[in-house]
Amino acid sequence: MQKRKMKSSTSSNFYFTEDTEKSIIEYCNTEDHVKRSKIYEDKLEYPFYKLCEILIHKYKFYYINANLEDTKSETINHILDKLYNYKRLNGKAFSYFHIVARNFLITKNREAYKKLKESEDIDNIEVIDHTDSREDAYKFLDIFTKYLDYNLETLFTKQMDKAIAGAINTILIRRDNIYNLNKKALFILIKEMTNAKAQQITKIINIYKKLYKNANDYYLKYDELPFNKNFKGVCLNDRIR
Repeated sequence: MQKRKMKSSTSSNFYFTEDTEKSIIEYCNTEDHVKRSKIYEDKLEYPFYKLCEILIHKYKFYYINANLEDTKSETINHILDKLYNYKRLNGKAFSYFHIVARNFLITKNREAYKKLKESEDIDNIEVIDHTDSREDAYKFLDIFTKYLDYNLETLFTKQMDKAIAGAINTILIRRDNIYNLNKKALFILIKEMTNAKAQQITKIINIYKKLYKNANDYYLKYDELPFNKNFKGVCLNDRIR
């Protein structure tokens, strides 16, 4: 789905204003289809589009469709279905439609993720190899993601490599069930976040897994993870945790 160019009724920093709220009321109160279409195109289309875009990226709702524009369109359609339910007594329009859109995206994302995990035609992979218990693995993964975030600039010098590693780290920080995260889901998420090619993503995943293994071995042996240590084997400018 090709992204349409839309007129902004205000600056990008204040996309959902009191004028937007008044336009929603005006849209709901008119029965003139031509007038209603003009109100939507001039005053509502951009704020609703921007609201959906921000929510998708803020909460990482990347499982619903491979194309994010499709997800935005579905969410906007849901908002329009609920538009006539809004009354000023519901509070600010922004808060009301923020909740409407977010709840819709949460439900759709969970459904899509469940279907993705149950699919029999995708190869499931262990993103992280581990031999310790699930509880210990989760504890270490929390530490390791902080380590990588702290050293991202030093470990990865190329901009795209850095972007991919940062995307992987974000996914792991927000993980639902890292042990069952499958290859297709991971690639879709990273590709949407970085626009990287599959070969580039695979390369950084392999580096990430190697770093994780080396760091985990060190942690299991010494019960600590120094943030000044590069687990490729080089000291990181004498940084300390």
